[in-house]
Amino acid sequence: MLLTVAQRLGRSLLVVLLVTMGSVGLLSLAPGSAAAVMLGENATPDQVADLEHRLGLDKPVWEQYLSWLGNAV
Repeated sequence: MLLTVAQRLGRSLLVVLLVTMGSVGLLSLAPGSAAAVMLGENATPDQVADLEHRLGLDKPVWEQYLSWLGNAV
């Protein structure tokens, strides 16, 4: 019984990791920048770049994911 519970917990963890990786991957493929959307149409490129840096959006996708995962745990 304990083995079954451990197996199900392991599978659940794997599913959660795969779903979150897929979500982050799909969002990274979306056109445009989240920072540009947050700042609106009148934002300058410097403002967008600054917000992307502050939010960590200028980092590679895998680094953003690991940062998010660390904060989620």
